[in-house]
Amino acid sequence: MRFSGLVFCFLFIFQLAISQQNLKKGQIIDSIAVSNTQNETFALYLPQSYDETKLSPILFVFEPAARGSLGVEVFREASEKYGHIIICSNNAKNGSYERNFAIADNLFKHIFSNFNIDADKMFLAGFSGGSRLAAAIATLTNSFKGVIACGAGFSGNASHVPISPNFTYVGLCGDEDFNYREMIRNKAYLDRFKFKNTLITFESGHRWPDSKQIERAFRWLTVQENTFPNSEDFIKKSYLLDLEQAKTFENSGRVLKALENYQRIISLYGGKIGLDSVKAKYNELFNLKASKQLLKSRDLAFEAESKAIEKYIARVDADLKKPERANLDWWQKEMNKLDKISHGKDEQFGKMVFRVKYTIFAMLFERQNRNPNDWSAAKDELSKKIRNIIYPKS
Repeated sequence: MRFSGLVFCFLFIFQLAISQQNLKKGQIIDSIAVSNTQNETFALYLPQSYDETKLSPILFVFEPAARGSLGVEVFREASEKYGHIIICSNNAKNGSYERNFAIADNLFKHIFSNFNIDADKMFLAGFSGGSRLAAAIATLTNSFKGVIACGAGFSGNASHVPISPNFTYVGLCGDEDFNYREMIRNKAYLDRFKFKNTLITFESGHRWPDSKQIERAFRWLTVQENTFPNSEDFIKKSYLLDLEQAKTFENSGRVLKALENYQRIISLYGGKIGLDSVKAKYNELFNLKASKQLLKSRDLAFEAESKAIEKYIARVDADLKKPERANLDWWQKEMNKLDKISHGKDEQFGKMVFRVKYTIFAMLFERQNRNPNDWSAAKDELSKKIRNIIYPKS
């Protein structure tokens, strides 16, 4: 896919015709028309610090259901603190990548023709399918500084997976998100190819991260790229915030989160701040018997999750082929087994159950959206019954 907007825009970045007299700062503007398109629009947020005569950093957001104002709202607080223009398409959504690439290209052309954008401070972000789209665009264009990937990694297309570390990558994912395992694997992949990257995990399911997690991602990017005014002071303050967060996790017994945060401190601030005490704390914590057991438990939960999802995918597809013969008692017994595991003492297996249930739930909707013309009333009824077994109505 060739993004013509990114091919030509930098040649004329200092010769732009700006027409922004009616755009107000500090408020979300929901539906701005994209030039030379039919019915394509985007949501916009300009921070209070925005100055149209100066080059501005920018973040393009992709929301999986094309809810532009929601995609912008998620990043509004970070925009005020770090000064980025926030843009989110009202048209790009889960579906055809070729269609979404064309929409993104139109959006880029419009923005680069109407705003003074700092070519060295352009970022992409997205949630779920929007995260996959953001990573694909960063990979194909090689024109963005970084990606904030929320709740999903790369698409299934090999050409969308980066192999050269040309941009930084911040993953954000809840540990009850059904894509949690994928995001863990993505980090290992990016580490192997020497990308500047991190994965910030938190206690949540599959949803947009809250403003606190978004701020952590922005702060990591800012320290990593050293792009904040008075950067030395900013780095010291950021370090103290991260250290406090790691200690909070440690003191509350959330060992895996503490290890993740100590490790991120070591990789991010190494060479900037003396870290001997942090490294000693990480090694001490990592070598505890309880830590080893937790890591082993998580690995075992991942294995069980993989097998369970494989089994349930096969069963869903078989039942949808012949919905009249589906055995709902089987589904009830399986969910009862999962509930018993979730009520056990092993927290990692409890989170695994949450992820498996949501995967089945989401899978049923995915099958419907994949083949809407083949979605009969019988399939729809079966899907509703299975979903009600997974999440009984109170």
